[in-house]
Amino acid sequence: MQSSRAKRVLQSHWSWTGVGLCLALALFLVLRAKSPGMVVRAYDAIKAGGDMQQADLERIATFREALIEAAAESDVDPYMLAGIMYNESRGVGGQTSSAGALGLMQLSLAAAGDSAKRLKLPKPTKKELLEDSKLNIRLAASHWAWLLKHRGDWSEEAVLVSYNAGRTKLIRWIKAAGGTYSKWCDTEVRAEAQKRKTTGAMRYARNCQHMARLMRDRDLLELEPAAE
Repeated sequence: MQSSRAKRVLQSHWSWTGVGLCLALALFLVLRAKSPGMVVRAYDAIKAGGDMQQADLERIATFREALIEAAAESDVDPYMLAGIMYNESRGVGGQTSSAGALGLMQLSLAAAGDSAKRLKLPKPTKKELLEDSKLNIRLAASHWAWLLKHRGDWSEEAVLVSYNAGRTKLIRWIKAAGGTYSKWCDTEVRAEAQKRKTTGAMRYARNCQHMARLMRDRDLLELEPAAE
């Protein structure tokens, strides 16, 4: 009897220890990031048993319908849209970057305005981009489609860099590195190896691709098979 009681007490102890560790992790991440978005992520991570990535993926999955509809409207891959969302906001809306990018897909007002014009929609306001998740995703899908259409000889990775940093900035980086995208990538890789500051854009692009593949493998958006 005593042994059984001791076992229950021990299990209870470890259970509370796990909760405490999750809370400590969440608090650490919130304090480190000093970001309202991190508060949401930390809270969701606690509910997911401390697994931050799983919590982020589950949050992104709640936008499944909007991602699929926007992808179909602009003829792009919904999983790549989800990969971009993961890297831009982790699926937490209402955020504004230091550069002024807005919402789930971190769109600039200029890019959002151009996308709205292509989709024959009214020019969006900052408030709409922050609060209307479906609109933000639709405009981002249109922007991504436009970047792909005007990619020239750029790879998908390079186009993702241009989504993150802007086409003009990427062209400038390429010229400074010697005239080719691969040479610019080499400068990023060397900087990382030497623990020097990088633009972060190459790593961003590759992580977008990685997360798109991961979410596809997990069937996160539950796409229906095409009819034969």
